[in-house]
Amino acid sequence: MTKDANSSIQNSAIPALVSDWIHLWPREALQKKDKAVRAALSVLDEGGIYILYRDDIPYYVGRTGTGKGERTLRKRLEDHQPGKMFGYFWNFFSVWVIKDRQRREEIELLLISAMPTLANRQKPRKTLTKMPPVVRNLIIRKM
Repeated sequence: MTKDANSSIQNSAIPALVSDWIHLWPREALQKKDKAVRAALSVLDEGGIYILYRDDIPYYVGRTGTGKGERTLRKRLEDHQPGKMFGYFWNFFSVWVIKDRQRREEIELLLISAMPTLANRQKPRKTLTKMPPVVRNLIIRKM
């Protein structure tokens, strides 16, 4: 492992999980024709994970890919525009380009399970470790 000029640790044998990302951009940016905006949004032509936000609160987590028959991040965001599914409930978005399809699914499920107030219908496939009564009582005492 080596350190680069930004002091981050790199290992060329291990590919980066996330190859690019956009964080908390306004939905209106998707409609802009400005050359710089369109260039920055070219990341949406990939597959990955996205989060739709209502202001700064996560509302919906989704994933997509670029394999045969799969949609790009751009197409999935278009699917969520006003008049379509969840279209009126979000105004900001974040995306992460993740090349590994299996990792995309795992990360999506992790995010959904970490944010139980999301509008997602999909639930994690793994069973949740049950909280022992002694731990539940700790929570009850704090209320």
